[in-house]
Amino acid sequence: MANASLVDDSLEATADPHLTDAELRIVKESIKVVVENYNSEGRIPRAPGTTRKNLKNRLLLTMGQMKEYKVPATRWRKDRGRKVYLQVLKACPHLFLAFVAAVAPTVCHRLKDDNIQTLIQDNEVEPLRLRLNADAKDFLNSVATEGKFANDQRYLGLVSSLFPEERLDCEGAGLLKSSAIRHDTGMMFGE
Repeated sequence: MANASLVDDSLEATADPHLTDAELRIVKESIKVVVENYNSEGRIPRAPGTTRKNLKNRLLLTMGQMKEYKVPATRWRKDRGRKVYLQVLKACPHLFLAFVAAVAPTVCHRLKDDNIQTLIQDNEVEPLRLRLNADAKDFLNSVATEGKFANDQRYLGLVSSLFPEERLDCEGAGLLKSSAIRHDTGMMFGE
């Protein structure tokens, strides 16, 4: 995951308020590296230790109650990070997890809307799909339970896109079955 940290470190220290084409290529490559790493293991890596911690914090920032969670960024950058993460989640849920793993909230303020659209369009042309196992699903569900967004439609759509072949147990985790999720966007999840 060395390339993913490049997005965190080098891109936030730049004086230019927007990403250059070269920096956008770094973001794209970092997302691909995350997908390759996750797919090679079938799960969200436990090492390095900050991988799950960062992902948890970014999921809580995106769908949790912001005032309860501390993410090392200014309030403005947190808000911008949340906005960008939600934009990606809404437009391309199967890309979301890799995106938040690769792109720190402090870098999100440098992403313009057309940068985000480019990432999404590129993914439509050359789709990146995560193939995760039950361990990854358990991790996501534990974060959702902790953040009190386990029944949030955005989260359920994310889980449905990442695990389209499985039905979620209504009773066990307090989640709705994936078949009960409305997909009015016309998007196919997990394809």
